[in-house]
Amino acid sequence: MLNQYMLEQMKGQPTSIDPAVQNNSTAFDLYGRKKPSEAGMLFSGIIASLLFFCLTSPQTVPSILLIAGFIMLMVFIFCTLRLVLLGTGVHIRLSASKSRAFLITGTILPAILLMMQSIGQLTIRDVLTLSGLFLIGIFYISRARRI
Repeated sequence: MLNQYMLEQMKGQPTSIDPAVQNNSTAFDLYGRKKPSEAGMLFSGIIASLLFFCLTSPQTVPSILLIAGFIMLMVFIFCTLRLVLLGTGVHIRLSASKSRAFLITGTILPAILLMMQSIGQLTIRDVLTLSGLFLIGIFYISRARRI
């Protein structure tokens, strides 16, 4: 199967393997396969995480699987927030580093709250403290000139 790089060589056009540089709307990898969309990957990840959380019990699984579950949950929170930023167009007004800082801050807050709740240490004071720190972080990121 011919990949896109080979097709561009045959046409005599300048080659660009990097999908970010390409002008067409469909991105291909180096082997000529079409890359899946972020929404499709997020949907399949949600299905996989639902299966993972429905089929495992926190009382019986090893600790490493609980950690893997939290990491998987954080990745999907991050991807969901990224798609929301892309869908609303907020990322256009922000630099790449500010957008990444918003995404990381928005991912860490629910993850910390969920971790504290899972070990039974979450109180209303913790929620208020973390929410305040989250708002201060968002304010700091939005006012920073260079991050």
